[in-house]
Amino acid sequence: MADLDGLNSAIEIPSFLITKHDSDAIKTVMKEQNRVVRVQIDFGVSDPKDRVVDYKFWFQPGEKSAFRFVTEFKDIVVALGDRVSFTPFYPISDGTLNACRPSSTTSGYDTYGNAKKVLMSDCSPSFSCTNGGRYCVFESDLFPFVSGADLVAESLRRLCIWDQHQIGLKWWDYIREFAVQCHSDAENPALFTSKDCIEKIYEQVGIDGSKIDLCMQYNGGLADDTVNTMLEKQLANRPGVVPYSLIDNRYELYDATDPEDVFLVICEEFPSEDKPLACNNCVPCNDWQDCLKNGGVCKSSSTPQDTEDSSQENSHATLSVGQFLLLPLYNMLVALLLLVVGLLGYRHISGRSSSFGDCNRAFSKAASEEEEGENEDLRTGQQVEFDQVFETPETSSKANERSNMIV
Repeated sequence: MADLDGLNSAIEIPSFLITKHDSDAIKTVMKEQNRVVRVQIDFGVSDPKDRVVDYKFWFQPGEKSAFRFVTEFKDIVVALGDRVSFTPFYPISDGTLNACRPSSTTSGYDTYGNAKKVLMSDCSPSFSCTNGGRYCVFESDLFPFVSGADLVAESLRRLCIWDQHQIGLKWWDYIREFAVQCHSDAENPALFTSKDCIEKIYEQVGIDGSKIDLCMQYNGGLADDTVNTMLEKQLANRPGVVPYSLIDNRYELYDATDPEDVFLVICEEFPSEDKPLACNNCVPCNDWQDCLKNGGVCKSSSTPQDTEDSSQENSHATLSVGQFLLLPLYNMLVALLLLVVGLLGYRHISGRSSSFGDCNRAFSKAASEEEEGENEDLRTGQQVEFDQVFETPETSSKANERSNMIV
């Protein structure tokens, strides 16, 4: 790509090859909707087991907002062990691009990459820059009683401590103790650059100060107009805002000063079936810091298994209480059901009794009528016989009439 503004060393453009099909879709959105397209490229992990999460953190040595982070994050690093790869960075501005050297341009960028015009007076080694104006911090007004050159010097010192002791914990111990003991204030404005304060911390945490001084000089020092290899690497990794965290080169956390937030994001990067013990037990713990210090044992709240068991017990208890509360209603419903069944049964039985009564009355009536008929026949027969015994002309004619009727 052409370097139109001449600031070739300040341009960092990562490049990826994509298919024409994908590029056409991106260009279509840009043309038709007239908006910026943001593309995210994820790289899958072939083997999730024993996965190591990469974590980078940028901050200034005098950053007040980062004090809590640098003093508490050590416990997270210790608990995660070799499952996390931590690398500290320090935002250093390139004085060559900020008109701080005779051969530099008249304008450039501040420590955080923002375009800005820098006055030559800002480039004084006693104010903002070291190494003849090569390495600068221009926002020293954010750190009272500390100059930009002091911040550059302390950044180099910490880079050397990290280089010498990154496998151990001495870098973390130095950072923590420096924030507590050597932080400049109105009463002690010179503590930040106090050699006595720095050597006292060296002794406390077990750092060989002579090796650190040799490292600072070996990589180029700070006084002469020479290149310092360690500080050069910081120029190539300058973020826009600090404190700034980058996890696995894809999750960006701006103003990331809460160690718990960073801890949660790191734990989310591990596959669920292969999370470290610290993530499984300490993330749900009320006192996650105490859990980390106790080797992943949560004492202030239940572990996930205990929580599950407790939930089951509570569910049983709630169910028992619910059954107790529903018992009167249940009994009432049963009684009502029995009442309804009884009424229906009574109606059915009553109906059947009424039917049987009707039938009995019908049969009785029929039997009565039949008996009456028989009696009538009997009376008629008796009358015939009587008439035959006492036959007269009148009775004979009546007998003939009854006989005809019977026939």
